[in-house]
Amino acid sequence: MGYDVIDMFSKNLNLPYTSKNNGDYIKCKIEKKDVILLKPTTFMNLSGKALLEFINFFKIDKNNIIVIYDDKDLDVGTIRIRKNGSNGGHNGIKSIETITDKFIRVRIGIGKPKFKDDMINHVISKVSNNEYDNLKIGISKAYKAVIDILKYGVDISMNKNNLKSNKNNKQEKRKNNMDKIYITGHKNPDTDTIMSALVAEYLYTHLGYNVEAIKQGELNPETKFAIEKTGLRIPNTITKLTKNSKVILVDHNNPMESLENITELNITNIIDHHAIKLDLGSPTYVRTEPVGCTATILFKMFRENSIEIPKNIALAMLSAIISDSLLFKSPTCTDEDKKVASELEKIAGINKEEYGMEMLKAGTDLSSYSIEEILNIDRKTAVYGNYKASINQVMTADVEETLKLKEELEKGMQKIIEEENLDLFMLLITDIINSDSTVIALGNKIGAVEKGYNVTLNNNMAVLKGVVSRKKQVVPIITDMLK
Repeated sequence: MGYDVIDMFSKNLNLPYTSKNNGDYIKCKIEKKDVILLKPTTFMNLSGKALLEFINFFKIDKNNIIVIYDDKDLDVGTIRIRKNGSNGGHNGIKSIETITDKFIRVRIGIGKPKFKDDMINHVISKVSNNEYDNLKIGISKAYKAVIDILKYGVDISMNKNNLKSNKNNKQEKRKNNMDKIYITGHKNPDTDTIMSALVAEYLYTHLGYNVEAIKQGELNPETKFAIEKTGLRIPNTITKLTKNSKVILVDHNNPMESLENITELNITNIIDHHAIKLDLGSPTYVRTEPVGCTATILFKMFRENSIEIPKNIALAMLSAIISDSLLFKSPTCTDEDKKVASELEKIAGINKEEYGMEMLKAGTDLSSYSIEEILNIDRKTAVYGNYKASINQVMTADVEETLKLKEELEKGMQKIIEEENLDLFMLLITDIINSDSTVIALGNKIGAVEKGYNVTLNNNMAVLKGVVSRKKQVVPIITDMLK
């Protein structure tokens, strides 16, 4: 386990190992302190030999040593920091204690085997799938604990990281099992909504929470493509939760876009890149930033919590950014989104431009969709100004092919207008190749479209040059026009 923690430092610092004196090591600065990260290459029970050679060579104070190791007496994935203590029968620690017993200990729990006589096999055998995720959590916790020790000192770090008691820990586990937190995006799930929910599920799980990503609708072709590429599961569809259930909202905070009984739920967190619309009623944790995609915020949260990002999670976040930014062409796309996308590209090991175009093209295939499905792919209804309007956006590489359905689309739009008492319905057909949109507008307030964009609707239709972003290029204009 200790090697895994050192490897995490190597990866996050982007520093290679040097081999010397029975060890692989890295010289670096962490929290403005000179640090040597060491992985002994001796047998484990001779770890002290390698350490002594490094102490002598680099003139290291024996009181400034942190040892990270596995501990069978701790539950799987838990950690504990100690200024000193017994070796607990650990042969590697016994070897180090021949040099000094004053070192700081960061212990990672691996749990005990079912049968006492099976201890050797338990220690050296391959980790089971059931325990793997918990061990990864423990490695991340140990990584953060080392940083805390260097930053705050051992006493503060012990208070911050150690379990209060086994009893309290068991109570907390039971509490977490009872208080599941659901993570959901908006009603018409796009790639950012789905990927952000799944990525947040991974993040909060590794922070020790009992969470489940859910969705409120069916996946569009683009999102199905991305899900398949990442290998992530498709979340269960849930549109209503039990009263007082805990929920984290990602990529939305508008009650009209959320769960049916959102006002009855306990919203614990909001992670979003949209303006705040929800009247919370009570304090909650809100993380909103003026970026083009919720996944960009989640990436920063991974880094802030020192949690390693695996390839498939990196690809999920990259897919979301590509989708929301229309492959970095949308005016909503910020420099921060582009920077994060470049980092995720490296982790995922793909070419973001090639993958992005493939993904966007996959999302333009509407051949299997009914008229009703097309009209609700990404439809968002709200009060804009003083009037109720719906704005739907579909992406395509062939606008003319989609416009062959215009008559049927208008009939469907009119039906929704009557059923939902809308003043305006805008259908944006966005050309992913030329970065323009063709709008079909119906309702008693279509004049807002003409005035806002200085166009004349010909047979309810007009081309909006350079318009690709609903958030920045449509919603503000229509809101202003409908006052």
